[in-house]
Amino acid sequence: MSETESIALMCLAMVGAIAVALVGIPWMVRSEREQRKRTPTAGMIGIADEIFHPGAHQADLIWVAQTEMPAPAPLAGDPFPDGRVTLELGEGR
Repeated sequence: MSETESIALMCLAMVGAIAVALVGIPWMVRSEREQRKRTPTAGMIGIADEIFHPGAHQADLIWVAQTEMPAPAPLAGDPFPDGRVTLELGEGR
């Protein structure tokens, strides 16, 4: 293999790697937001978000905290919202 062929092959490999990155990174970000699973790549993307776009990172942290936080349980002396309680059960119960 000549020197020009090896240089051409290396350039082709770099172009292919860039193309894979340009397609793969947005796909990983989209699938991460849809599934909300924690993976090592999500951690790297989260770090980049925290450094380069801290407002978006903070909004994401608030959103995650709100979705994971349970609703507060009523206390024993709390009044009912409108004074009447209606329990509706689905059919077949």
